[in-house]
Amino acid sequence: MKNLFLTSILALLCLSAWAQEDPYHPGKIINRTDSLEIHFIDLRTNPLLYREVRKFIQERSDSSALFGKGYGFVTIDRIKLALPGPISLQQLDTHAKEVVATFTLTTSSYPLSDKSSLTRFPSYYSLVDGRVVLVYNELLEWTTRPLYTHASRNKIENLVLNTLQKAFDPDFVIYDPFKVASYRLSERQRKSISKREILDLASFTVSDSKTVTAHFDGSVAYSN
Repeated sequence: MKNLFLTSILALLCLSAWAQEDPYHPGKIINRTDSLEIHFIDLRTNPLLYREVRKFIQERSDSSALFGKGYGFVTIDRIKLALPGPISLQQLDTHAKEVVATFTLTTSSYPLSDKSSLTRFPSYYSLVDGRVVLVYNELLEWTTRPLYTHASRNKIENLVLNTLQKAFDPDFVIYDPFKVASYRLSERQRKSISKREILDLASFTVSDSKTVTAHFDGSVAYSN
């Protein structure tokens, strides 16, 4: 267990160092003030996105009993659009397989924090089939590094925390990606560390992703 905590400390130090160079990290700018709300969006307004998120939730629920029981949430990020302009009928065959959009779906169990891009707050949030879905706008984050209001950060943090409560169960199995191994914390170990430290140790327990690529002809391709 000593090695486990040393590994965890090393990981946290790496994340802290990364945050200093992280293009999405808010940074230290004097006199910055809270400015933006993290708004709710209804993904049903985008049929493709809504369908793929529902499909992803079902796939991951089938492959992970823990996720299927409600542990963790979903993120949408790395959204890239390449919508074509007007295309003549003679060019339809050529442009049929052109990419119009890509995005990555991920199951996550990271408690939110402003300290790194891994755990940063989203630009928007949604609910799909009862699951929390966080949507990241990297262009907005890269160009302005926005600060979100305290109230909206608290709201999203609590939504996420509600999905992570199983980590406090005595029989919860934590996954360590550095050792590629799973383990349980003893009662003594749980009493010796904070709830936040338990959540940090469990951060990688639910972590799986899929990239979706949509083509001009309506077909969809997937990659891991």
